[in-house]
Amino acid sequence: MDFKNLYQFLRKLKKNNNKEWMDEHRGEYHTVRDSYIDWLNQMNIKLASIDPDYTPTNGKKAINRINNNLMFHPNKPVYKDHFGAGLDQESKQGDFYIHLGVNESFIGWAIGTLLQKF
Repeated sequence: MDFKNLYQFLRKLKKNNNKEWMDEHRGEYHTVRDSYIDWLNQMNIKLASIDPDYTPTNGKKAINRINNNLMFHPNKPVYKDHFGAGLDQESKQGDFYIHLGVNESFIGWAIGTLLQKF
């Protein structure tokens, strides 16, 4: 995964957060997105190998859409400034959340799952 390209794309998107710019750079977006999906698939394999209760989730299914929902949040930008994904989606709620963004990046997990194992 080329994280440098991912963050460069997100910085450019943040400065040009409109449909016209995204349409012109759709190919670049798909390249970065596909690389992120491949990385998620690799992460999925690693998590499944260390946790017998892990439910494998394909990266393409795990990734969140980049469009903001403007119907409920009309004041938000058209596109998110991060790539997000939820892995371990047995109940359609990801137990592992990966967020790679311009202003913040983090990996989170549902504490309830960890408590159930102890």
